[in-house]
Amino acid sequence: MDEIAHDGEISDLFFQNPLSIFVHKGHWASFIGNAGVRALFSLYDYETAEYWSKFIGGHLVATTTEQRDIWGLTQGSSGGEAARPLIRPEEIMLRFARDKMIVLKQGARPIEVDRISYWLDKTLAGLWDDPRAV
Repeated sequence: MDEIAHDGEISDLFFQNPLSIFVHKGHWASFIGNAGVRALFSLYDYETAEYWSKFIGGHLVATTTEQRDIWGLTQGSSGGEAARPLIRPEEIMLRFARDKMIVLKQGARPIEVDRISYWLDKTLAGLWDDPRAV
């Protein structure tokens, strides 16, 4: 979701998939980058989950490499650092498929929250059309 203000009017934009907003001729990233709040859930394609994994960022982990001879004896070792994502695309797709979602508030760390079905929330009764009714 993103908000656009123009001539005193505020519009909310909702995009189901960031890849669907390429129609903005290369400017789609500014919509996502300028959004105050982003909510991620039910991502079923790897490309979108990978985009959000990169967007959320990574961290450095210590690594150790050992050199062994043909008998398996250690001949030396070296240490270093490697970048790892904070959350892998596969984790986004699995952990946030049904009852959980990630909320990305601008300037804050990612928040894992429970999803609430709006049709079961009594405080929202009457504010929506029942999608189950045909």
